[in-house]
Amino acid sequence: MKKDNEKKNITKSIKISQNQCDIIKQKADERHMNFSEYVVDCAVHENNSLTPQIAVKVQSIANTALDLADRLSYEEYASKEKLYQQSKELDDLFHVDSPLENYAKMIKEIDEIIKGADSLWVSLK
Repeated sequence: MKKDNEKKNITKSIKISQNQCDIIKQKADERHMNFSEYVVDCAVHENNSLTPQIAVKVQSIANTALDLADRLSYEEYASKEKLYQQSKELDDLFHVDSPLENYAKMIKEIDEIIKGADSLWVSLK
C-alpha cells in the first residue's frame, strides 16, 4: 500500500501548444512512459537523463550481465573477467549505501585498522 504522500490523487491541467504536445509525447514514447509520467518525471527529477525507471532498467541489465559472466566457461576467462568487471562497475553506479551500511563499513574498517595496529605494536615489543 502506498504512503499518503505517494498517492496520486491530484489532477492538474496545463496549456501547451500542439507542437509542444507532440514533442512531449515523442520523448515519453522514447522512454516507454505515458505523457503524465514523463512530465512528472521531468519536473520532479529536473529533466535528468537518469530517471528511477531508467536506473531500474540499467540495474536489470547489469544483473543479467553479471549472471552471463558467471556462466562463461574457463576458456572464455578473459571475456568473463572483462564482462564481470564492466557489469560490476555498472552495478556500483546504481548501488547507494544507506547511512547504516556506511556506518557498518566504517566500523569494519576501524576494526581492521585496530587489528593492524595491534599486530604492529606486538611486533615492535
